[in-house]
Amino acid sequence: MQTKDAAAEIEQMVSLARSGLVKNQRKAVRALALLAKESEENKLKIVAEGGLQPLEALVQSPNIFIQTHAILTVGFCCENDKNRNRISEEAELLVTLVDLLGSKKMRTLHVLCDAFIKMCASADVRRRVIVCGAARKTAVLLLQDDIELELRGARLLSILAGCEEARVTMVNEGVLKPLWEIVESPLKTVKLKRFAMNTIKELAKDKENHQKLCDHGGMKKIIQLTRFYADDVRVAAAEALVEMARNPGLKKRIVDEGGLHHLLPLLRVRTLACQRAVTDALAVLAEEPSNQIRIVQLGALKPLVALSRCGDAVIELNAVTAIANLAQNGVNRPRMFFTGAFKPLIYYANSMENADLKAKALNVLSGLFQSKEHRVKALVRQAADKFLQLLAKRKQMMQLIGDDDDDD
Repeated sequence: MQTKDAAAEIEQMVSLARSGLVKNQRKAVRALALLAKESEENKLKIVAEGGLQPLEALVQSPNIFIQTHAILTVGFCCENDKNRNRISEEAELLVTLVDLLGSKKMRTLHVLCDAFIKMCASADVRRRVIVCGAARKTAVLLLQDDIELELRGARLLSILAGCEEARVTMVNEGVLKPLWEIVESPLKTVKLKRFAMNTIKELAKDKENHQKLCDHGGMKKIIQLTRFYADDVRVAAAEALVEMARNPGLKKRIVDEGGLHHLLPLLRVRTLACQRAVTDALAVLAEEPSNQIRIVQLGALKPLVALSRCGDAVIELNAVTAIANLAQNGVNRPRMFFTGAFKPLIYYANSMENADLKAKALNVLSGLFQSKEHRVKALVRQAADKFLQLLAKRKQMMQLIGDDDDDD
């Protein structure tokens, strides 16, 4: 609860911030920053008292103390939802702050990134700052020789990429180049790579960006990152592949560039996030007829069947969807009998949980049990092969026993 003393002090400091004297400005911004940090009521009071107008002028001050504390105050005020909405309407303040992203003062850039991270919790603010050119200027921060500034810039860029309407603009402004440099460099931290990969994943959600993401070996880079040792980085890479695989023109290309060889081993990684991402990727890739046989040939059925009863609803749904898509190809069906892949389909064919998956499972099962060619010939051939293998092993055993008797 705000005290009368705090309310009176805010009124006094907002008035003092309008002073032309540096001494008064320093006192005002220091006090306002502390007050804004202290409570929600103070944050609202500063904005209600018209504090944004003098703060807009003070963030342009040549005095580094005044400038950084003014930015800090704006950042603290933006921790409140109501204030964020108000600030999104202050076009001049947003333009001023975005222009400061081109500053050469490291301290200013640090506090500015923190303020933008708080501000951009609002979708309206995100949209407006991107229009002002924030994405392009933030991307430049990723190439600074300052680890903390790079982290702040990467985090801000990943938040900006969450703005659906601005993803194409961000790519057109050249944010991909520094992102690729980060994910490829062995000198960058895992945390920095995670932010960079999350940004790429968000940008991949817009199909218009897919061609530029694929340029200069971009798809190969994403595929290779699915083998990265840090789980959050490889999960983000797998999720980016899922988004790109939703583009019909890229489903086959992902497999041709080695996507399956990198994704399938991740089915055995014991983390929910990784298994969710990989099963989702396989379900989408299996929609392409030319991929279906290759996925089965590389041994995806057994782990998918195991994951179809793992206990996690998302993974189970993804796995069964992948199995249903793979079963659309008649060549895969005999192998499905011997791996028990039809069992989860039978469950979903009798379930009311997902109407689309139920229809797909029913369609697959009707094909499995109605096709004589695949139900009889293929099964007999597989059974005969197994019998011959068993017979050969038995002959070998008999020979070994016979050799032992001769020695005796």
